[in-house]
Amino acid sequence: RSTLSSSSAASDVYKRQDYALAELTDSKECQKAIEFIYKKYGQIDGLVNNAGINDGIGLKNGTSKQFIDSINKNVTHYFQMAKLALPGLKKSKGSIVNIGSKVSYTGQGGTSGYAAACGARNALTREWAVELINDEIRVNEVIVAECYTPLYEKWIKTFKNPKKKINEISQKIPLGKRMTTVEEISNMVIFLLSNKSSHTTGQIIFVDGAESPHTQAHFDALTLASAHFIECFRITDEVDVYISRRSIIQKIGINGRRYHMAPTFDSDNSIVGVFVDLT
Repeated sequence: RSTLSSSSAASDVYKRQDYALAELTDSKECQKAIEFIYKKYGQIDGLVNNAGINDGIGLKNGTSKQFIDSINKNVTHYFQMAKLALPGLKKSKGSIVNIGSKVSYTGQGGTSGYAAACGARNALTREWAVELINDEIRVNEVIVAECYTPLYEKWIKTFKNPKKKINEISQKIPLGKRMTTVEEISNMVIFLLSNKSSHTTGQIIFVDGAESPHTQAHFDALTLASAHFIECFRITDEVDVYISRRSIIQKIGINGRRYHMAPTFDSDNSIVGVFVDLT
């Protein structure tokens, strides 16, 4: 398209934008928001669950009530909104995209409520993908790590030297030594909502410049360093993921030592163990 027609199209999209404000911890307000959409547009084609806050409710400094409140703020409304949108999604054979956090994989420290809620988001993504498969509703998740959102900016400003802190964080991100942009997150969300991903469901996708897998591999390496072998519980369908995830560590080594992993199979080609040779 020409620049003029593209600008006109963008302007048209902005004119058609709409919203319904709701306090997502209030089920009645969630209901009103969904009813507003049904009343005005008559259908729901997709749902993006994105709201949450890293509220710092930790094991040491939090109470049981604060922990439960954190869960409600960070994951209960994911279920609530999906439940309310489900009739419309069934009719449209629509898509759900949950937004998650690297904290569910790496931990952070001092934020038990948020971490537990993010872990639940991952579990719900896989659970709903299975439950809704016959309705042809796709469910996927985007994991965010270091993305400069308004809330992230607010957190950065708590440091004495925000620019220095941003630089320190950026240098730890393998791809490009920079933070993920909001646009890069939204591009993946749009892809997962669209028919371009029409045969993709149950996937948890990292859009983070390889920052989270790098951290996860580091933790796996530290765990494996204390033993010469591991006997794992029986794994069948997940063996490829299990092996490939840890294959990254082979290139890293541990304290200058390298090791290799060799799966052990039984007669029906199911993995029954993994031998780790530290040399």
